Amino acid sequence: MDLNEIAVFVRIVEQRSLTGAARALGLPKSTISRRLSSLEEQLGARLVERTPRNLRPTEAGSLFYERCAPLLAQIDEAGSEVAGMNAAPRGRLRVSAGVDLGASILGPLVLDFLRLHPQVSVELLLTDRAVDLVSEGVDVAIRVGPVRESALIVRKLGAGSGVLCASPAYLDARGAPESPSALADHACIVFSSPPHGPEWTLDGPGGPVTVRVSGPLAVNSLTLAREAALAGLGVARLPVFACSAELASGRLRRVLDPWGTATRPVHAVYPSNRHVTAKLRTFLDFMAGRFAGVPGIGGAATRAAGKGVALPG
Repeated sequence: MDLNEIAVFVRIVEQRSLTGAARALGLPKSTISRRLSSLEEQLGARLVERTPRNLRPTEAGSLFYERCAPLLAQIDEAGSEVAGMNAAPRGRLRVSAGVDLGASILGPLVLDFLRLHPQVSVELLLTDRAVDLVSEGVDVAIRVGPVRESALIVRKLGAGSGVLCASPAYLDARGAPESPSALADHACIVFSSPPHGPEWTLDGPGGPVTVRVSGPLAVNSLTLAREAALAGLGVARLPVFACSAELASGRLRRVLDPWGTATRPVHAVYPSNRHVTAKLRTFLDFMAGRFAGVPGIGGAATRAAGKGVALPG
């Protein structure tokens, strides 16, 4: 089989049209159609079928794509690595991350990265929705929690941990909860974005315990949850990266130690069919090194934080 024909088929599946594949590959549409027909003839199977809006792979086409796309990506990656071994990183990177993680951690790290690599520019897209990296042209995303998309390459950056905390003023007025069940009698600040909510599951010496909490405020922003805790509105469940300075200064105090919830991994992910360019490889290496020192996410800082609370992703 002709590798060029396989590459054309893979791009047709990704673009969902012959026209899109032709545009992406810089070839005439007639050439795209001819190479697809030749490949189908060699395989003795139809690989794509037309719908009113676009093209989609048949069952045979889906199987062929799943096997071939990673192999083509590895070939492209190998070529890019060899060609770019001595090349300086340059060009634009589109990077996606959740709003809170992006604003508090990733944003400052990107500024440091740009100072070190002035020939690279970064478009930072902060959103809590699930971004489709391929269709939206995103080079890499920083994500919290398990990665379920099989078409993505995953590089672990750390694991998010956190704390239950409250302000000194709140604890002076209400006292500190002495057990997870006592949280039901306290004002709690609820992080409302799924999968989080008013039921907090905590792990401790006696195993996991789930308690339903309530309070004066439910928000989908870690920044607002932290500010509410600082204002004395109640007990908050915050990732360490969002409150490490406040804990160090004493403006927030940790409660219910050693109770906490399971940590969640932090990953850099990028499409398996995307060239690993010098700029992307340099960015990944930089982030892996710098995330290792982020309080509550990497290395010694994570261990020093003790048992963790899952950080909202």
